[in-house]
Amino acid sequence: MRIALALFLLTLPALPQALEVFVSGGPTFVNNANIGQFAATPDQPRYRLTDGFRISIMAGLNTGSRIGHEVGYAYLRTQLRSELAGESLESGMAAHQAIYNFVFHLTRDGTRVRPYVLGGANLSNYVPPGVGVASGGGDTKFGLQYGGGVKIRFYEIFGFRIGAHQFTSPKPFHLTGRSGWIRFSEISVGFGLML
Repeated sequence: MRIALALFLLTLPALPQALEVFVSGGPTFVNNANIGQFAATPDQPRYRLTDGFRISIMAGLNTGSRIGHEVGYAYLRTQLRSELAGESLESGMAAHQAIYNFVFHLTRDGTRVRPYVLGGANLSNYVPPGVGVASGGGDTKFGLQYGGGVKIRFYEIFGFRIGAHQFTSPKPFHLTGRSGWIRFSEISVGFGLML
């Protein structure tokens, strides 16, 4: 087993590979945003997430002429809105995401314009207001994502990326009255290196 793994690792440099690193950001729109309430009684507020923004850094490795893989980190900023008797109160809330995507490019490696589609998985740590991510007070959920866009090489190693992606996961915090998965739809623009 170790010999097979060593041989595989030694052959990796012979495969066609290109490294890409992009920093992207843009607005995020939340669908199915109601996350429930502490108890199903009229005196308990309902909680929902609002639209926000997302910033990510993604590192991709193209292992074939059209096939690639990317991993990264994203920071999602939203508001947690509590609603009770027609009044609402909002507090800032964040989610931290670890991401993996399988990427299929519609044009071959080396072309200036590369449309792509992707799909993958994420781990999202939802951090409620007043709690730090390092304190362990967040709620981590496994999720899925999919989307597409286009990458454009504009000068030697520099690139531009625009995309539309959707991230989905079970609703956080195990509140009463929640149903379905929460969906974040993102439109992003990014700049980076295409080596």
